[in-house]
Amino acid sequence: MKLKLYHARWSLCSQMVRVAMAEKGLSYESKPIKLCDQYPEAENLSLEYLAVNPKGIVPSLEIDGEIVTESTNIIKRLNELSGEIDVDLWPDDVDQDLLNAWVADTTLTDGVPLGKTLGTAIPPFSVILINFMVKKYLSFFQAIKVYWKHPLRDRGRFFLIMKFFNI
Repeated sequence: MKLKLYHARWSLCSQMVRVAMAEKGLSYESKPIKLCDQYPEAENLSLEYLAVNPKGIVPSLEIDGEIVTESTNIIKRLNELSGEIDVDLWPDDVDQDLLNAWVADTTLTDGVPLGKTLGTAIPPFSVILINFMVKKYLSFFQAIKVYWKHPLRDRGRFFLIMKFFNI
């Protein structure tokens, strides 16, 4: 079995998946992605990466050619794999509805308004850090590029507003 993880070092969602893979004792090929909010390369907006994950976000996991995106989906899928360590990442002997409700309430999920769940209440606290990175690392032209190229239109607008307005 061949695993290839597309991830960003500081991304919390990427960290969750790396921890899950370590817990299972799974070996994988690491493919670090330089994100558009801090690197001019903006690898998450490259045609190569958008072919892996059309949303342009990390992490993404390739398992023998199958692509899995979104950290919770990846962790659920990793739980089905055999690793060096026999650990259950997603127990099936518990109330699945309750487990899924806890996960939904504590993760950042696309389409859920900010502040609606615990998982969507945390990102506003990282705005200061992201704002700093955008202002420091993105040039005028890179900010415009992110605005036009990011498949998640709200994120493109968000970076552009951060670059040109002091929020």
